[in-house]
Amino acid sequence: MKKRTRILAALLTMCVSISMLPFCTKAAEIPEDGDPGDYRLNGKIAPEFYDTLASAKARAVINNSKYQHASKFKVGYEIQTGIDVSYHQGNIDWKKVKAAGVQFAIIRAGYRSYGEGKLYPDKQVDNYIPAAINAGIPVGAYIFSQAITEKEAREEADYIISKVSKYKLKLPIVLDYEYVTPTLGRLATAKLSRAKKTKICNAFCARVASKGYTPMVYANRSMLTNDMYADQIDGKYKIWLAQYNTKVTYGRTYEYWQYSPTGRISGINDNNVDMNFRYVKQQETLKIKKTTQDSITMQWDPIEHAFGYEVFKKNTADKYVKIATIEDADATTYTDTGLGKGEAGTYKVRAFLEEDAGEDYSSFTPAATGVTGIDGTALSAKGTALNRISLGWKQSADASGYIIQRYDSVKKSYTTIKTVTSPKTLSYTDADLDASKTYTYRIRAYKSVSGVKGYSGYTEAKAVTKKAETGRVSVSSVNFRKGPSTSYKSQGTLTRGKTVSVTGARGGWYKVTAKLNGTKKTGYVMKSYIKTGAGARIGFPSLKTQAVSKSKIKLSWKQIIGVDGYEIVRYNTKKKAYKKIKTLTNPKTVSYTDKGLKKRTKYKYKIRAYQKNGTKKVYGFYSNPKNGMTR
Repeated sequence: MKKRTRILAALLTMCVSISMLPFCTKAAEIPEDGDPGDYRLNGKIAPEFYDTLASAKARAVINNSKYQHASKFKVGYEIQTGIDVSYHQGNIDWKKVKAAGVQFAIIRAGYRSYGEGKLYPDKQVDNYIPAAINAGIPVGAYIFSQAITEKEAREEADYIISKVSKYKLKLPIVLDYEYVTPTLGRLATAKLSRAKKTKICNAFCARVASKGYTPMVYANRSMLTNDMYADQIDGKYKIWLAQYNTKVTYGRTYEYWQYSPTGRISGINDNNVDMNFRYVKQQETLKIKKTTQDSITMQWDPIEHAFGYEVFKKNTADKYVKIATIEDADATTYTDTGLGKGEAGTYKVRAFLEEDAGEDYSSFTPAATGVTGIDGTALSAKGTALNRISLGWKQSADASGYIIQRYDSVKKSYTTIKTVTSPKTLSYTDADLDASKTYTYRIRAYKSVSGVKGYSGYTEAKAVTKKAETGRVSVSSVNFRKGPSTSYKSQGTLTRGKTVSVTGARGGWYKVTAKLNGTKKTGYVMKSYIKTGAGARIGFPSLKTQAVSKSKIKLSWKQIIGVDGYEIVRYNTKKKAYKKIKTLTNPKTVSYTDKGLKKRTKYKYKIRAYQKNGTKKVYGFYSNPKNGMTR
């Protein structure tokens, strides 16, 4: 009793010295079996549980829309809302609690007194746990610790397990490690180092784990950050963070978040209750493996401790309904059959677990949506210009759009070149192509349901070969550039009438092949300087002139094979334009004398060849202008 008196006296002196704190109590009120929960659980909450962004007066409700979850929990996690309770909550109607949306509960099984340090059970442990389980709420248990040695931590582990071992707990066994107040209680007055507190937490967890249970440490942000080395705990064991705020500002890992001490839940009378989030990592990827016009096949990763699997499908009421139970631990696929064309299905899978797994079921996989196949289409393809191929197809009745692919001879695979998003668009022109190449296409229809596509099969491949066209330079000289822009360096110049092979086009430029100084080269010339088509295949005359008399000038040229005749024009200085003076219909004619001219006068001529195409003539290029002068 003398030892107890000295402790009480010391506590009283401490309270007097810091009387501004609301957590001190009179020495006479410190009982030997003092419950550390009598302070925080009755609303006397230390400031380190709060954050500057939080309001201590604000009450939390089960609707969690006001709380911001860490970005890492937004994908691949199920966020559950739960409570933790002790006898301070009084009588609880667990069925109402379940109906209110509570998804889990951590129930206090006992505590270590903050005076003499004895272990006591929670007054309601044997009422709360079986009632919560019977209501269908997953349950874990915690002990409010005041351990100041590793030995005491192991004692607390053994004690809580002795109280809950007769129940089937699905959630962790927890060490609630916190001060009664910043200055009151054996843990606060022991002034343990950070390293010592860390070892105590790890000793508890190791003991719980050795008994086949999942351990967890509960502490507020200040305790985790300043009073222990959390990095030596969270690498092996779960963390339950207490921080009363609209968002977590703690920088390390945690699996549970106690976000408010002032929740109100139907079934817990008028008492406040601690509110929590649980972040449940969903099982690894569920994916759609295959679809046909009447089935969707899904595949998932094996789940540890699985005895079998249950497959759920979302119905028209937006609820998941079980559609299959697979009593095979090795199963990783399931096919939903009897579906219609273009029908969507959204699925989740969970495992039902072996008896010693600690829980009845695993968490659900992330949802996966598939869409069954639809009817296909038919493709046609043809070249419409030097560098263009026109594709056309028939409309598919169920289609939202179409996907066009072209074969890549380098990658040796098809590549999507266009996704058509209108079901009524039934053509596409593939441009900027090269001639003398074969292009192969295929197309399939798709139906989009909530952003997920179902497909038809691909059409039969269609191949189109674009041939090079003959072209001729139509100006006196032009730069022959390395690329389709004036910024590219010139490789030299091409002169009027130079024959080139036009193999493609890029914007306003032709890609051509031509001989330059006896060497075959590929480059680019502006389209306006190249003439293509039938006329470009007709030879280019080389014109000569000779004065015959005061009134005559003789024109001559070399015969061009394959033409049907020639057309000669003379420049009119008054009209400032060339005018036709003669059409020669004999292709073997290689000269013509222009008569009736003025003496000592200069005249300018050009000549071009033509071919007959039915009743029409196709003309080649004019020769370079040639001057002649009478005597």
